[in-house]
Amino acid sequence: MMLALSKHFRSPTRWTRTSARHESAIGRRCALLMACAVAIAPDAIAQAQIVERNLPPEPPRRAPAIKVGADDLLKSDDATPLGVNVQAIVLIGANASAKPVSGAKGIDVKQVSGIDTADLRERLMSFLDQPLSRKVIAEVQAAVAAAYRDAGRPFVSITLPPQEVSTGVLQLRVIPFKVANIKVAGAAPERYPPSRIRLVPGQEIDARKLETDLDWANRNPFRQVEAVFGPGKDLGMTDVNIQVTDRKPWQVYAGYANSGTLLTDRNRYYVGASGAPSADIVASYQLTGSGNFWMDDGLFSRPDDARYVSQAGRLLTPLGLRTSLEVVGDHVLTNERPNNLFRIKTETSQASAIVRTALSDLLPATAGDLLGGVELKHQLRTTIFDGTPVAEGSADVAQLVVGWNGRWSDNLGTNTLDVRFKSNPGGVLPGNNSNAWSVFTNGRVTNTQTNFVTLEYGRVTPLPKGLSLKSEVSVLASSKPLPDTERIGLGGIHAVRGYVTEDGAVDQALILRNSLYASIPNMPSWMPGTLAPFLLADVGWGRDLFSRRDSTLSSVGAGFDFAAGANFNSKLLAATALTDGPHTPAGSWRVSVQASVSY
Repeated sequence: MMLALSKHFRSPTRWTRTSARHESAIGRRCALLMACAVAIAPDAIAQAQIVERNLPPEPPRRAPAIKVGADDLLKSDDATPLGVNVQAIVLIGANASAKPVSGAKGIDVKQVSGIDTADLRERLMSFLDQPLSRKVIAEVQAAVAAAYRDAGRPFVSITLPPQEVSTGVLQLRVIPFKVANIKVAGAAPERYPPSRIRLVPGQEIDARKLETDLDWANRNPFRQVEAVFGPGKDLGMTDVNIQVTDRKPWQVYAGYANSGTLLTDRNRYYVGASGAPSADIVASYQLTGSGNFWMDDGLFSRPDDARYVSQAGRLLTPLGLRTSLEVVGDHVLTNERPNNLFRIKTETSQASAIVRTALSDLLPATAGDLLGGVELKHQLRTTIFDGTPVAEGSADVAQLVVGWNGRWSDNLGTNTLDVRFKSNPGGVLPGNNSNAWSVFTNGRVTNTQTNFVTLEYGRVTPLPKGLSLKSEVSVLASSKPLPDTERIGLGGIHAVRGYVTEDGAVDQALILRNSLYASIPNMPSWMPGTLAPFLLADVGWGRDLFSRRDSTLSSVGAGFDFAAGANFNSKLLAATALTDGPHTPAGSWRVSVQASVSY
């Protein structure tokens, strides 16, 4: 695959030189062919402006959930007044005792540590002058716990010591837990040293750092790392066991999706493999082809004539405990036949190298990953008339990438965000210039010095009665027409469902996808697995900056996800278009299918 990539980063637009055996045929039809190529090829080529990439899946990001017990919190809905209003709230430390206090007023948090006391005091002010009850005491405890949790210190004990409350003074003992002993289980300490997790004996537990460390430790899909906390020997101390579970260090998979285009076949069949050859290095490869690549005239027969073939690889290499280098390369070949005489053959080669590092290593109070790297891309397009190449053009892209990626939870759900700024200064590669792209795109792109932003946001919100809402937002923002490799389609299984990829290629886009899932906890015995039906509603807006034409697509539909263990996953959905697209009229239905099996 990498050889295929390297041979394509070369010269820009040119006419094809034909061999001697073709000269006589071209001589007889030269004038007619050239006229047809000029008159017909641009319109046909204009349809091939979206690069369909089929990369190996990224290693799954398992949530490093930290479960904190709340057994020491008073749980009560008893609002019966205890005969006095709250005059003061006093938080005491581990070794202090609740002493009778009279005449105290306000909030006293001088004895606690590990938190912004001003914020904590502000949260507790609302309880003053309320009638004291068991319910109010429980709410005060919960408010203190929430303040510590938001400060990244969820490992805290908040108890109600014996006390006299007749004066209206409520005292709570607050003990932030500290690390006692750290042990590694399931792996040799020299192979997985405890220092990979930033826990220091004698110090309080910073949940944000812990979540970051567990997140990075679990980016190897063939290993699971957990932090198990147990009571220590002393008050306010906890022992930590780092549990490492190794899995089979390789995986093979195969699948199908009807996500292709009309001219390159709707069917996509793929096979792939991934493995961890050593340490935390993870490599993967995927081969994807149209139906005629796999099935016409035998396996792999005449792959150069297949309607669609993609070879893609991914290599993830650690550069440190919380820094990695990801190299991705792919080569896509398409053969589109707009009519029986013309064939448009397009080869797209892409390679990227992205360094990812935990932002908290640079700025301690921050979260997520900082991204930076380069992307190199090359497109070669050949127009073939009646089996004879008559024209050929190529163009390149070389651009810098910086961005941020992160995920977080709030009281209503979980969030993920990936935002990237890309800048193409021009040059670097021979075809990365305005002239090459102007010829290649028939005048649509006249300036390759572009800056643009991509954004992907996702959210899962649990709802009552076993429902959950999955929302996704995709944004492409540019001030200039973009090269074909950077544009996106408004329609398709990964955009506005119910449409196809050909329904609009744009330079600016805003796509919103919503899926309302229902859980089915008890599956019938004859159907082992999990079934998750859903309703969907999508809308997308895009703008072609060259033609100054706006497009809006919207759809509704339904479907289901079905999984049998960890080895089989599938999705089936049907959606109807609410607005007209270039290839999908309003009111039409489209069915999308995805299925994969792995071992």
